[in-house]
Amino acid sequence: MPKDRGIAVRIMEWEELKQKERSDSEELLMQSVRRLEPAYWVGVKFLEDCLYGAFCFHENDKVKRRIMSAAFLLNGQEFLMVILKDEKNMLHRQPLPAGEGGTEEKLESIFEIILKQGQQAVEEMEKYLIDLSAADFQIDDAANQRAEGYDPSSQTISEGLIADISGLEGIEGTGRLYSQEVSMPLSAEARENYRTFYTEEALEEYASYDPTFPKWKECFDDVVNGGEAVHTVYGADGLILEAASDNNYILAGEYDAGEFESGDYVLAIGPAMEEAEEILPTYSVGEKVQIGNRQFTVMAVLNPLSPMVEGSRPVFDIPLILHAEAFTELWPGSNMRKYYFNVDDSHIEQASKLLQAYQQESAEGMNVVSRKTIEEQYEAETRSSAVMGYAISIVIALVGILNYINSMVTAIISRKKEFAMIQSVGMTKRQLRRMLTFEGLYYVGITLAVSYVLSALTVGVIVRALVADGFATFRFTLMPLAGCTPILIALAFLLPYLCFKNLERQSVVERLRIAE
Repeated sequence: MPKDRGIAVRIMEWEELKQKERSDSEELLMQSVRRLEPAYWVGVKFLEDCLYGAFCFHENDKVKRRIMSAAFLLNGQEFLMVILKDEKNMLHRQPLPAGEGGTEEKLESIFEIILKQGQQAVEEMEKYLIDLSAADFQIDDAANQRAEGYDPSSQTISEGLIADISGLEGIEGTGRLYSQEVSMPLSAEARENYRTFYTEEALEEYASYDPTFPKWKECFDDVVNGGEAVHTVYGADGLILEAASDNNYILAGEYDAGEFESGDYVLAIGPAMEEAEEILPTYSVGEKVQIGNRQFTVMAVLNPLSPMVEGSRPVFDIPLILHAEAFTELWPGSNMRKYYFNVDDSHIEQASKLLQAYQQESAEGMNVVSRKTIEEQYEAETRSSAVMGYAISIVIALVGILNYINSMVTAIISRKKEFAMIQSVGMTKRQLRRMLTFEGLYYVGITLAVSYVLSALTVGVIVRALVADGFATFRFTLMPLAGCTPILIALAFLLPYLCFKNLERQSVVERLRIAE
C-alpha cells in the first residue's frame, strides 16, 4: 500500500467504541468483536473496500483464559484497532505510532509490539525448559541413575514401547540416545589441553566445592601422564541431537548436520561454561579419535546438555557424541538409554496415559520427564517467587509508612510548647495547620526523591546485573513506589490535621502551663 496516501492509525478502548456514535467501519468492528473466539488468530474477513477481523492470546494451554484480545479494520483511509482486553499491557505499556508516517511502518510497529510481548513470555519459559527437557516427553532407562553405573544391557525401553509410541497420533518428532563406556588413552594434544585448562588455581577452586575431587584428581593425574581414560560415548539423533548441537551450546568449531549424519565425525563435550575459552579440556576440533575399529574427526566441542548427560557417569570421563547410526554400527543390538518424542497438544494426555500404564505394568524403575509437568513446575515457582516478593514489598512499604506516621506524630506532639507559644503571639490555627502540612510535604518530597533515585540505582542497575543470567527476564518498574506516592502525600495532609485537632482539646494557656 503506498505510503503517501495518508492512511491514519487509530487505537481505541472497547468502552470508547461502545459509547460513541459509530461510523460504518466502526460497526464492522463491533461485528468482529462478536465473533471473537478463544484462539490465537480468529481470522480476517474481506469486503469490497476493506478487511476486518479479530484475534486474541490465551494463557499457555488455558484456552478460556484470555490475556489479550482486540479487533481491527483496514480500509483505504485508516487502520482502526479496538482493545478489548490487555492484562499483560502488551499494547498499553509501549508507545503506539502516531498518525504520521507510512502505513507499513505504523502497522509493523503495532504488531511488533504485540508479538514481542507474546514472544517474551515464551522465551522466559524456554530459558527454564531447555536445560531440563529437550522434548515433550523424555523416557530414561531404569539403569540411567543406577548408583553402580549405567548398564547398557538394561532393556527398560523396549521395542514394544517404541512401537506403541510410534503408533500414537500426533507424533511430531523423536530422538534416540545410546551410550557405552570405552577406556582408551587420550591423544597428546588432548592431554596438553587438560594440563593447560586445569591450572593450580582452577584445581583449588574445584576441590573447594566438589566432594568427589580426590577421586577425580587421582584419575586426572593418571590420564595426563599417559594412562587410559574412560570415554562415555553417546549415540544420538533426532530431537536430542538437535538440542545438544544448538548454536548456543557450541564452544568451538561448527556443527554441520549433513556432514555429521555421514558417520565420520564425533562431537566432544567440554565442561559447562558461560563463555568459551581458547583451550578446552577435551579433544581439539579437527583431531582424529579412534573408537573401536573406526576413526572419527572432531567436528565441534559442546557445552553439556542436561537432558543428554544427566545420569550415572564415572567420576572422571571424556564424553563424546556419535550419530546414532554410527553408534549402532559399532555396537549392534544396543539398547536405548533415553528416548525423546514430541506430540501435538491435543494428544499429550493420550501419550501420558500410555507411558503411565507402561510404567505400572512393565517398568516401575523407568523415569518419565514430561515437558508439561516442568512447565507447571516453572509456573508454580514463578508464582511462588512473585507472591514472596509482593509480600516482602508490602511489609517493607507498611513499615516505611508506619515509621513516617510515627515520626510525624512524634514531631508534632513533642512541639506542643512551641505551637502554643507561636499561637500566643498571633499565629492562627489555619496558619499553623498550613505550616505543619508544608512540613509534611517537605518530608514526603525528600523521602520520595531519595527512594526514586536509590531504587533506580540499586534495582535498575545492581539487581539487573545480578539476575542477568537467570531463567526469567528482568523488568524494572517504579509502579510500587508510584503507588505509595499518593498514600504518603495524603498522610502529609491528614496527619497534621488529626494531630492538631487532638492538641486543640487544650487551650493555649493550658499547653503553656503543662510545658512549664
